Amino acid sequence: MKKFIKTKWFKIFIAFLILIILLIIIGVVSSRKASPITSATSPILKPFKSATAFVGNKIYGVNQNEEINKLRAENEKLKHSLVEYENMKKEVQMYESFLEIKKEHTDYEVVPASIIGRDAASDYTFVLDKGSTNKVKVNDPVIYGKGVLIGTVKKVYPTSCVVSTVFDPSIKISAYEITSRETGIVSSTVQVSKGKSLKMSGLKNSTVISKGGIVCTSGIGGMYPKDLIIGTVNDVTIAKNEIVPTAYITPEVDFSKLENVMILNNFKPQSIVPPESNEQK
Repeated sequence: MKKFIKTKWFKIFIAFLILIILLIIIGVVSSRKASPITSATSPILKPFKSATAFVGNKIYGVNQNEEINKLRAENEKLKHSLVEYENMKKEVQMYESFLEIKKEHTDYEVVPASIIGRDAASDYTFVLDKGSTNKVKVNDPVIYGKGVLIGTVKKVYPTSCVVSTVFDPSIKISAYEITSRETGIVSSTVQVSKGKSLKMSGLKNSTVISKGGIVCTSGIGGMYPKDLIIGTVNDVTIAKNEIVPTAYITPEVDFSKLENVMILNNFKPQSIVPPESNEQK
């Protein structure tokens, strides 16, 4: 070995190796325009460049995959945070409405509830996550926001209940239009409810109710508290074979998008005529 180091061939090998290293350095630091030296030596350096590129791609590929996986994990975390934020925001809005109602009606006992099911065969019923264990009873009014009528509790189970909305054809609501103070009965039919509208019948021939009027519960009959908003008049027409006009009402909320509501579980219905009046007659 020592003899080989002292030979001419070893010196030639060292010189050749130094040349290769210099050419590699020149190729790296050279400009985009290839120099004559770079062009001349490119076939010689090609195997070295390929090897360098292979090793570099392997290292970069691993780092790139790690970065992609890290970004995906962060994205999933952000998505979950967004869902939690939206749910929390809706809960805050619901409880703000709850506090407003309690402030205006100290006699109300309000139970916040969430919709956990809808009847596929009917577009006017849904299921809430509150039941008899929360003191919910049949005929308890169901409202939304600061006082929008949604419907009535029809069936009660220990931890859930079924609600019939104002679109249920069996529900009749005594109501009035706030400007004219004219009263009538708000109800629904299959034909009307399919168009997501209600009708107000029993109006005067000379009714002054017009498009844009706001219709609220009158409290007459005792099924619902007074002044709950039902909706807005979108048309007033006299149907064929009818002699009195009918007002058609667009509900205040989009029932298909409802998620949270409130149940008035201690509302005490009032009789239309007090017992004392019956005795006087």
